[in-house]
Amino acid sequence: MSDTLSVALGFFAALAPFGGVRVFLASMSTPATTAPGPAESAKTALFGGCTAFALLAAAALAADSFLDTIDVSGGAFLFAAGAAMAPVAARLILTGESMATPAAAGKQRVQPWLAPVGAPLLAGPAPMVAAVAYAAHYGEVEAIAGAGIALTVTALILAVSPWVTRWLGGLGLGVLGRLSGGLLIAVAVSLAIRGVHNV
Repeated sequence: MSDTLSVALGFFAALAPFGGVRVFLASMSTPATTAPGPAESAKTALFGGCTAFALLAAAALAADSFLDTIDVSGGAFLFAAGAAMAPVAARLILTGESMATPAAAGKQRVQPWLAPVGAPLLAGPAPMVAAVAYAAHYGEVEAIAGAGIALTVTALILAVSPWVTRWLGGLGLGVLGRLSGGLLIAVAVSLAIRGVHNV
């Protein structure tokens, strides 16, 4: 497998789109509405994905300077990235969700694509540490390309999430969220082991 595809798979595991579907839909809902329409879902997924891409690309571009500033080697940060991904993976395995679903605030959020979709759902702790770790290990270009591929697939899944939810139901989403947690555990362990070997 090429480095770019390996990085994209790692990012996809960290993004865990199926674990974020409920949060994504809840970010656009109010007590008075049920689910967002297809156009609103697509717009929110597109803008949220672009916001997350900008944040992850910035993290990848700043990786070397950041690691030099805190005096941490790339190998040590790979280990730390694996450790930072473990709590998100555990949450996915236990609940099927990557983060808690926000309660409806009584009125629709003005820009749900920015928060909570852009950050922290898509550019949360696990993808951000992945951006720094992959940029330090594979290079900035590979990290940014991998993030772009994974975010494109994730945004497409979120854009059709109303249909995915109707088709899979709560049980199906829970199963896919838990499988995402298993994939993220595998990525986290792989990063940690690679980090130990590189130190």
